[in-house]
Amino acid sequence: MSDFKLKLEQFKKGSIIFVEGSKNIENFYIIKSGKVRITRNVEIIDDPSKSLLKEGDYFGVVSCIGKRPRLETIVALTDVVLISVKYDQFEELIRRNNTVALKILKLYSQRLREFDDAIARLSLKKPIPNSPESIFNIGLYYYNNNSYKEARYAFTKFTKYCPSSPLVLKAQQYLTEINNILKDVKEYVQETPIIRKYFDRSILFCEYEPGDEVFVIQDGKVKITRVIGNNEVLLAVLNPGDILGEMALIENKPRSATAIAFGDTTTLVINRQNFMVMVQNNPQIVVKILYLLSERIWTAYKQLENIMISDPYGRLLDILFINIEKKRVEVLPRKPFQFDFGPEELFSMAGLDKNKDYQILKRLLEEPYIKIEDGKIVFTDIDVLAKMVEGYRKKISKEIQSK
Repeated sequence: MSDFKLKLEQFKKGSIIFVEGSKNIENFYIIKSGKVRITRNVEIIDDPSKSLLKEGDYFGVVSCIGKRPRLETIVALTDVVLISVKYDQFEELIRRNNTVALKILKLYSQRLREFDDAIARLSLKKPIPNSPESIFNIGLYYYNNNSYKEARYAFTKFTKYCPSSPLVLKAQQYLTEINNILKDVKEYVQETPIIRKYFDRSILFCEYEPGDEVFVIQDGKVKITRVIGNNEVLLAVLNPGDILGEMALIENKPRSATAIAFGDTTTLVINRQNFMVMVQNNPQIVVKILYLLSERIWTAYKQLENIMISDPYGRLLDILFINIEKKRVEVLPRKPFQFDFGPEELFSMAGLDKNKDYQILKRLLEEPYIKIEDGKIVFTDIDVLAKMVEGYRKKISKEIQSK
């Protein structure tokens, strides 16, 4: 691209550069000079300073790369000059300036971490722990729920990373009991140096532990979850072609969530050194990772909007439709759709307890348009679902605007 040239755009102080929900998504911006402010219908960050962007910062990447409507409104706080980058210019921009790629990856990896934190915090209305010792609590949660494979992984990692903790002896006692139950049950098999097959409900990595590997799903599915106290929140279900575990390597921080095989799952495993070489030398990899991050951020923001729906049943229906939107399925009358999760995972996504909220679960299962096949939810007419969800979304939009 010898004629590669980026366009400059100028906006006066007080100008709205784009608004949340806009479908004008053909480009993103780098601030050349001036300052802008980010606002959203659902605010997720307690620190207002993080909503201010200045020279060198980026915005609009998620919607541009993911080809989704804008997730925020951007207002010029001063006169600003912006560098406009179109979607088809992005790969060449990375090729010419690798530091841009790494900066954007770190920014949007951090953004996803913030969104996931907000989902867990608002869903469960509890503070989020942030210590390797919290791995013990994850193990205890799974142990108390008879999920021994997950518990064994967490207690094993806890004893490794927190050897001086007074809880180590207790963790070892749990491990002895669990190993007697599981005996020779394996979590995975290493089929080749870079191909690993995980068995159903095996943990790929656990929240709070250091990250040294990135995974690419070859076959099967992986659940991304967080455990806080006596609750588990399902953040996402990842599918073949998805990349996971990259956030810990990009940010050089502990894992931000737990990844669990959802059925037998085969993954490509890339170590830290090889991953960083790939990021630095292969623009297509960067674009792929950013696309996946964009999709996960979009889904996370939709989940945050969902939390604002006060009616629990409305929240369940909204989550179902979010997953249809996520897959970009065309909504047509009498068109059925099978989800890749069941009622238990649906309740977890909504931060609800199927045992305490059993009346809602009963109402859901009595819905004439819903049936369960092979443990998965099927909605027999997604056009009906779309109309039902539209009413809930209009209501919450009015409530937000009136505040």
